[in-house]
Amino acid sequence: IYVFELNVLPDIITRWGMRRLLETNLVSMDVENEREQFMNFVKNLKSLPIAINTESANEQHYELPPEFFFPIMGKRLKYSCCLFNSSVGNDDLDQAEVEALRQVEERAKLEDGLDILELGCGWGSLSLWMAERFPKSRITAVSNSNPQREHIESKAKERGFTNLKVITCDMNDFKPASGAQFDRVVSVEMFEHMKNYERLMGYIHGWLRPGGLLFVHIFVHRSRAYHFETTGDDNWMGKYFFTGGTMPSDHLLLYMAHPLRIVRHWAVNGAHYSKTLEAWLRRMDNNMGVLRPMLARVYGAGEVVRWTARWRGFFLACSEMFRYGGGNEWYIAHYLFDKPC
Repeated sequence: IYVFELNVLPDIITRWGMRRLLETNLVSMDVENEREQFMNFVKNLKSLPIAINTESANEQHYELPPEFFFPIMGKRLKYSCCLFNSSVGNDDLDQAEVEALRQVEERAKLEDGLDILELGCGWGSLSLWMAERFPKSRITAVSNSNPQREHIESKAKERGFTNLKVITCDMNDFKPASGAQFDRVVSVEMFEHMKNYERLMGYIHGWLRPGGLLFVHIFVHRSRAYHFETTGDDNWMGKYFFTGGTMPSDHLLLYMAHPLRIVRHWAVNGAHYSKTLEAWLRRMDNNMGVLRPMLARVYGAGEVVRWTARWRGFFLACSEMFRYGGGNEWYIAHYLFDKPC
């Protein structure tokens, strides 16, 4: 770890080390023990708050100035998996963002005139997409970060959108305005920061109108669910980038959804996320002249090399994870739940 943080290791060595760690996590387990371990994990989640270490998530990702992400992400600042269909080139991040947003729109059954609640809106890629696409809809977006809210509000004002409201709130405390209900609740890569899915989805059931739909986009492991730990050198991802986070298994939410009902369940190959992360990494490397002063301002001048290595390592590690096993081990899961009439 010490040598890695000097930012001198060739990427080929870093990638090899990342793959070795992944293989360590995939040691085979007796099926009975694996199922027992999973059920204990479910029980543990149900005993926790909706989210933990929420301030850490802000410090690690979302309190960086939006200007840090401008040179790295596509023009819509989609800080989540993009979709590299066969017609999308590996460097065409802008189009990959659009393809992913179109997919969410289709799978969540979004249409004009709806009341829509977005949980975990990031830098506003989906919020602003919905505001543009559905001018007669009323969209409420929730973020745990003031800089994100300010950025989205600025973009909405710049583009003349009046149908989008952004709220800064910890998900442990969020409650819609008294009596407010929604036709759709959508969430893209926020549930990974949550713990007590049963409680959260119970609240969402109450926020939906009868017949309303919940669409969730999360990254998952094919069969294993686990916490991101923060102790030990092997757990630097949890320590510096994902404190309080969860790696859900593909079937975890199905144990948490009642009284919501699963309608449709999709998988998106992890290769799409790997390509997204590789594009971010290339853009970071190509824009270090712009990014280096921002890293100095956020982390301190003496920490620039270390945090350059950590951010590069974050993109590298996640890319290797999502490409592992041909993208069929860790990947994106989409779920559509409904509230029965």
